Amino acid sequence: MRDLDTASRVVFLIPVLLLLLKYPIKTCVLSYSIPLGGIVSVCIALYDKFILNLNPDQNPRIMHIQGGDISMSLGILSLIIALYAYQKREVKLTVLSVIGGLCGIVGSLLSTARGGWVALPILLIVILWIYRHSLSKRFFLTFFGIIAVASVGISQMPNNRIMERIDVARKDIQLYLDNNDGNTSLGARFEMWKSALEMVKEKPLFGWGIQGATEKRKQETKERITTGNIGQFTHAHNQYLDDLSKRGIVGLLALLAVLFIPLRTFMKNLKTANNEIKLIATLGVAHILSVMIYGLSQGFLVHNSGTIFYFFLMIVFYTAIRTRQKAE
Repeated sequence: MRDLDTASRVVFLIPVLLLLLKYPIKTCVLSYSIPLGGIVSVCIALYDKFILNLNPDQNPRIMHIQGGDISMSLGILSLIIALYAYQKREVKLTVLSVIGGLCGIVGSLLSTARGGWVALPILLIVILWIYRHSLSKRFFLTFFGIIAVASVGISQMPNNRIMERIDVARKDIQLYLDNNDGNTSLGARFEMWKSALEMVKEKPLFGWGIQGATEKRKQETKERITTGNIGQFTHAHNQYLDDLSKRGIVGLLALLAVLFIPLRTFMKNLKTANNEIKLIATLGVAHILSVMIYGLSQGFLVHNSGTIFYFFLMIVFYTAIRTRQKAE
């Protein structure tokens, strides 16, 4: 039923697709709404942390890993819009987008979800590569100077939650390598990934199904085939291995198609001379790449929040490009 529920939500986005093809979204609406989304995300994160005094994993609205990753995406997309606005000499939009970008990133940092942190440097490099011919050497020197100062500043902050989380990750990896300890955050992930690969060996083509994979993990925990209590989790904390174990090779190929077909479509539009189309294509590329990276340590599309976020924005960006190409 979980599969049908997720699929139905995607199907219900078809009217959105048709609506946006008939009534295309304006670039200014898109350019302002994403940074505002980044600002809203950090406001929610600050409210939860300092007003409600909640730990990230106590979030009543959304799983903190999902919320942190979505906030990071809004931050990254806002920075792309900032580059576009900077080229167009639109000062107000540039300032708003930079603020939205920083807010989205801070919202992710407050969530303590490390998957989004991994995506940030990779996507910044991709974005700068796409716009490399449009930006001056002075811009690059200034940008990397700010990154260097910010990195040093963050690393030297007292009671630094970010560095603490990075240090915990390092210790988790060391404990697993030395003692095969699956009772830590990363150790449990390593055990789930190992379990998922073992499942594939038994049912490679169509997998175990959602219930079957969950029961298999519980059985392995009960029989102490794996270390740590991985039976408590409903997915493998890796989108690719999770689909492979639940739906087999067929399911994995379907997942890759959902990711790579639209990615290729957006990438084909990166070389256009139309600045608006290039902006939207870059947003599409960054959006899909970010979800692909989140999926390395989290079942991002297993959750309804991830599914709706991915497909809704993909539809928005696709229709925006399609309608502009028809108008040319």
